[in-house]
Amino acid sequence: MVKHIVLFKAKPGVTEAQMGELMGELAGLKSKIEGIVDFSGNKNISGEERSHGFTHGFVMTFADNAKLQGYLPHPEHKAVAAKVRGLSDDVLVIDFEA
Repeated sequence: MVKHIVLFKAKPGVTEAQMGELMGELAGLKSKIEGIVDFSGNKNISGEERSHGFTHGFVMTFADNAKLQGYLPHPEHKAVAAKVRGLSDDVLVIDFEA
C-alpha cells in the first residue's frame, strides 16, 4: 500500500462551501481512477499555530506505487489538482509505502 498525503492552505476569501465541494471532488476520484483503495480528508482542526497555516488535507491509499504513478497523470486527477492549486496558496505532498 502507498499513502498519498496532501495538505493545502486555502487562499483568503475561499469559502468553506468551495472547500467542501473540492473535498467531494477529491473523494469522487476513488470511483474514477483505478487503484485508489481509500480516501479521507477534511478541514484541519488542529489550529493555525501547529499547522503552519495548512487549512485542509487528505490521505489517499493506493494499492501500490504503480497505481499512484498511474493516478498522477490521469486527466481526472489533473482537473481536480488544478482546482486545489487555484484555491490554495500552498500545497504540500508526501507519499510513502505503508
